[in-house]
Amino acid sequence: SGSSGINAEYGAEVEEHERRVLQCQEELIGAQRSLVEAQDRLVKLQCQLLDRRDTEISAVQSTAQKEIKSFAEVLQKNCDKALAPRRVRRAIESATDERGTNIIVHGMIDDEEEDQKDLESRIHEILVQLDEGMDGVKEFSRLGRYREDNTRPVKLRLSSCSLRDKLLASKSQLKQWNFCKGVYLSPDLTPEERDVRRRLVVEMKARREAEPGKVFFIRSGKVVERYSSE
Repeated sequence: SGSSGINAEYGAEVEEHERRVLQCQEELIGAQRSLVEAQDRLVKLQCQLLDRRDTEISAVQSTAQKEIKSFAEVLQKNCDKALAPRRVRRAIESATDERGTNIIVHGMIDDEEEDQKDLESRIHEILVQLDEGMDGVKEFSRLGRYREDNTRPVKLRLSSCSLRDKLLASKSQLKQWNFCKGVYLSPDLTPEERDVRRRLVVEMKARREAEPGKVFFIRSGKVVERYSSE
């Protein structure tokens, strides 16, 4: 009878253990089912998000294209010469390219033995006549190799576009000084712009010779004239 009681007790424990195992298995299956359902919902949400993003991107692209087209049409209809494509391009290049702060000094005394100290002194003499000094000059250098039959121009990189504009606007003051005769300032032009400038200079000289009673000069990319005050 004692062994029967032990067997009965052991059998009850086994049954309880098996019941708990089955319960755990059912709970595990339920958790797996819930996980699968959650994954399905997540996939659906991701698809909805992608669809919405694609729709929004398409809407933004469509709006941007319409605005760009509208702006281009207005620009084409209403722009005058000041906003011609070439002038717009030059304005953008001037703002972004370092040429925008450069000036070129032509006709300044040159010699083979010149060093940087000599060059700086000569530049300073020119700038003083325009009420400026070397403080606004960040870099300076001669352009090209020395030749006895040629005076090399000097490139100045200035601290700002406003200083460049000021010097170019006051360059006519150099004519008052004998040692500055033949010296003149110009913007730092691109090769294409220099080619245009050369052709304009040739045209200006030809017109001066043909009509000595008039004064011709270059302005805004053209040779223009005014009657001499003499």
